Formats: sequence, structure tokens, C-alpha cells
Amino acid sequence: MFKWLKSFLNELDEIIDRDFKCYRMNFFTLISAFIVLNAVGGVILNLHQNTENLKDNYKVRVYLKGNPDEKSINEFEGKLLELPEVRHMKYESKEVELRELEDDLGIRLPKGNNPLSDSISITFDGYDKLELLRQNLDKEDNFIKEVYVDNEQLQNLNKRIAKNQTFIRYFFLGAFLPVVLIIFNLLHTNIVKHSRDISSKIYMGDNKKNVLKPYYFISDAIFTGAAFTGTLIFLNFYEVFRKEFINYDRDYILSSTEQMLVLALVTILVIICVFPFVSRKIYRVKGDNQ
Repeated sequence: MFKWLKSFLNELDEIIDRDFKCYRMNFFTLISAFIVLNAVGGVILNLHQNTENLKDNYKVRVYLKGNPDEKSINEFEGKLLELPEVRHMKYESKEVELRELEDDLGIRLPKGNNPLSDSISITFDGYDKLELLRQNLDKEDNFIKEVYVDNEQLQNLNKRIAKNQTFIRYFFLGAFLPVVLIIFNLLHTNIVKHSRDISSKIYMGDNKKNVLKPYYFISDAIFTGAAFTGTLIFLNFYEVFRKEFINYDRDYILSSTEQMLVLALVTILVIICVFPFVSRKIYRVKGDNQ
């Protein structure tokens, strides 16, 4: 066992000494690639989160007839929640609405003089579900006084969400996949560079498994080290950027550093699991073909 380990370390040392500059260049290039990869993933994650937050603004307001009691309101809300297009809702009494109106106008109306109605704000699945929701609400005309729909606001919201989703798709295809391809190309180029040495040793009678082990180890170490290093560098930059951005624009909510860390860890795990497997497959192919 120790004899094999000594032979392995000697072979490893020889390979690294011979191509140290190449490995160093690959390592720093991969660090840059993983920084960009995480940055692209961060943009996609933030856009996705922003799109989900925007979907909570698909709302209509339903004004109720008369002065319904709590039991009637609960039964009506139960019916609405059974509709597949309804996500959630919020009930507001006319007293609460009057206080909000008074606060907005800066005045106080005489007690007992409340012309408003109890209402329910309904959040639904999307603009394409609006007509279906209207049809279902029309069936409750004995309980509903009026349905208020800000159609222009909903149309603008729908366009904004569609733009976000389109940008996510194009950003994924135009930025994320090219970076992944660059990483694969670096791996492939590194393997092609050593294919002659590998085939020569195998041709001279060395055990193919033992010949390939040092290359496996170096390849896996470079990719794993670059993945962790690039990700940690990105997370530090992201934390600084996020703090500055929050001070600049408090209306837009960026993903937390913890969320980015989860995304980064998933990325690293995929890299660690997939790339060593791919490197072994390519090495085997090179070894078999020579």
C-alpha cells in the first residue's frame, strides 16, 4: 500500500512540476468563471424572486352588500378559497377603511357617518385568470355589491412580469450556459494536452487505472478548489453590493446573502458531483482510443 502511495505521489509531483504554469492558469481562469457563474445565478435568482413578489399584486377588491356578520363573511371566504384561481385574500371592515381614508385625507369624519362598505382584497393567479374570476364572482351577486378591477394596472403588471420571465430565459441561454461551456472546454483542453503522455504510458505497459489516477486527482482538485474559491469571492462582493444597493433603493428587495449561499452551495455540489465524473469519462475515452 505504501509503495503504491509513494509511486502515486511521485507521479503527481512530476505531473505538477512539468505543467505547473498550465495548471495555475487553468485554476485562476476557473475561479473567474465560477465568479461569473455565481453572478449570473444571482441575477436570475433575484429576477425570479422579484417576479414572484410582483405576482402578489394581481388583485381585485370586492365590496360587500349591507352589514354581513362574521359567520357569513367566513362562509363567503371559504367559497372563494375553493376557487382554483384564488391564491389568498384579506378582509377589511368598513371601519378600518374609514380610518385609513381619514389618515390619507388628514381629516376626521363625524361618528356614525360611514358611507363605505366592508371589502375583501382577492389575490389571484394571473391576468389570464381575471375573466374566470369575474365569472365566479358574478355568481355571488346576492352578497357582492361591486367588484373593483384596475384593469390598466393589471395589464402593466402583466407586461412587467412577462418581461422579467423573458429576460430570465435569455439571460440563462446567453450567459449561464456559455460560462458552463467555457468550464467544460477548459476541462477538455486540459485532458487533450495530457492525452499523449497517458497513451504513451499505457502503450509501455503501465496499468491504465494507475496511470489515470494522478490526472483524476489533479483535475478534481483544480475544479473543486476553483469552485469554492470563486464562490467565496463572489459572496463577499455580493454582501458589499447588497448593503450599498439597499441604501440606494429600499423599494427593490435583493435576495439575502443566505439565499445566495444556498444557491452557491448547490452550484458547488453540482460541480463536485458532475465534473469529476465527466473528467473520468473523458480520460477513459482518451486512454481507450490511444
